[in-house]
Amino acid sequence: MKKYFFGFLLIIAPFFLNPDHASASIAFGGATTFPSDIATTSISWIGPSISGSNTIGLVGVWVEKIGGTGEDLLSDITWSGNSMTLVKKQLRNDGTAGSNGWLYLYYVTNPASNAVITISSSATANITGGIATYYTGASQTGIPDATNSAAVHISNSLDTTVTTIADSSLIVGYGLSDNGGVAAGTGMTSRATQSNAFILGDSNGPKTPAGSYTIGITGTGNGNEVIVAASFAPYVTPPPPSINGSGTINRLAKFTTSTTTIGDSLFSDDGTNTTLTSGNLYLQINTLIDSVTNGVLNFGTTQANAINVGRIGIITTVPGIISFGGVTTTSNCNSSGSPSSCGSAPAGSVVLPTGGSTLVVNTTAVTANSQILVTEDSSLGSRLGVTCNTSAGRTYMVTTRTAGTSFTVQSDKNPVANGACLSYWIVN
Repeated sequence: MKKYFFGFLLIIAPFFLNPDHASASIAFGGATTFPSDIATTSISWIGPSISGSNTIGLVGVWVEKIGGTGEDLLSDITWSGNSMTLVKKQLRNDGTAGSNGWLYLYYVTNPASNAVITISSSATANITGGIATYYTGASQTGIPDATNSAAVHISNSLDTTVTTIADSSLIVGYGLSDNGGVAAGTGMTSRATQSNAFILGDSNGPKTPAGSYTIGITGTGNGNEVIVAASFAPYVTPPPPSINGSGTINRLAKFTTSTTTIGDSLFSDDGTNTTLTSGNLYLQINTLIDSVTNGVLNFGTTQANAINVGRIGIITTVPGIISFGGVTTTSNCNSSGSPSSCGSAPAGSVVLPTGGSTLVVNTTAVTANSQILVTEDSSLGSRLGVTCNTSAGRTYMVTTRTAGTSFTVQSDKNPVANGACLSYWIVN
């Protein structure tokens, strides 16, 4: 069986959305190799043991049809049953009219540890041994960043140049020597070899600034060589929520984040959209807005039909002066019975019965320290479904209370003919 000399290269390139955003360097994690097989349609082996975060798995393979003329036979590569994605492929140049094999590079994000990797071809072929590897700190999107490939007939070395898009590129290469004795070439540090023919290596550190970088492999004697190159960005830590806008007045704050962190959704606005069509708007100012100078910070001044500030069970503090057009309570009671049944309502309307001097109002809103305000309002008849007493001159006092249960109202004069319509408001 002929030997072939080829290589493929990876450029692992960081991509910074903002130079202030933290980016982890891509690091080599480990590799496993698989042997050559002839006259087969499938071969499997166990991939590397994986640890770390933001990982990417890479598989390089050579597939050729015996006596073929360049048929592209690779049908699928799976990692733990998940199909990998083609990064780049290159036909070998063997100096004849029909080259008989292809070099492939595939990737998968977040690969499983110690997983079965399977290579399948659409027809009987030589599936030549290669290497599966993984890197940590790799971007999980935008793959690949850039690609390149080359092939040469009769040479003992082959370099390739990839123009990276981002700074701090890490260059990785994988290759096979036609005449054996494969070794790291230009810009490569060896990481793994197999059968004196396959090699995986990298640049042993990031390359800065972005631009053209060369990496290569060498072999013993002259042979046919193939190189496939690709660049991949490193994982970039999502930026914290930020505020942007335009102008100096009536400015719309822009909040952006890459992940949902609280509630139903963390609303993102690009500075032009002023309508929230569904869900909830959660606004955490924290240190994002320190001050508004000579202006007004507005919440829900146009389309919002309700705004919640704070939550049940906590105290929401407003240290300054509050100015408002109207006040409502979270719940409000209407009860014409005696005693009045008002659930947990902190405010409501009740009726002191005809001829009675006291009324018990049952509400869990009352506490040992509540301020309870009671007024008589003879205009509440339609609300309460009764005829209110219209005689003036009665005064009222709260005589007793049971925290979490009720309070009692007493009048100095009993209402005659009709009950007295009262309103109460509990301030805690």
